[in-house]
Amino acid sequence: MLQAVIRAVLRLFPVATAALGLAGYWYLYSHQLVDRPIRADGVSYYQYLPAWIADGDPTFETQARDCCFGYTTELPVGIERRLTTGRWLDVHPIGVAVLMLPFFLAAHGLSWWSNLPRDGFSLYYQYIVGLAGLAYVVAGLMILRRLLLRHFSKPVVLATLVAITFGTNLFHYAVYDSTYSHAFSFCLVALMLLLLEL
Repeated sequence: MLQAVIRAVLRLFPVATAALGLAGYWYLYSHQLVDRPIRADGVSYYQYLPAWIADGDPTFETQARDCCFGYTTELPVGIERRLTTGRWLDVHPIGVAVLMLPFFLAAHGLSWWSNLPRDGFSLYYQYIVGLAGLAYVVAGLMILRRLLLRHFSKPVVLATLVAITFGTNLFHYAVYDSTYSHAFSFCLVALMLLLLEL
């Protein structure tokens, strides 16, 4: 009986984490405990997408001139003008933005369909792109579960997933700081470990 329960919980753990994450995400933003998902360092990781796709400006000049279209109080976050060339450069690499791309495109399409600003920082962008971190954590948990089941018993795998998800900052980065690089790195490291064993 206990083995059947452990097997069922282990199978449903990523889905349950996703549901709990969505509930937490909804609570944070519906009760305005946080002003917006794309903020602070998250802007810097993300701004390749609005600069290149929404603005059509890979030089970041538009982003630097009117950063974030009034949705943030920060001035250009994470882009700096190089003294030697006078050009703008994002201080974070493009990897997180590439992983956010499907979410950005969904928000871009919904913004176009709804006649909302397609500036990369309006309503749909904030909340759909903000879910990217949770999606990658859930994907990472599924990958890690598969990897661990090759080597350990189901109770050990379940305990490990629970400890990693809720005993570290992982759930925080899946829900609260979901546009930072941590959730994406977790998924990619889990995938790398899985692929190294093939």
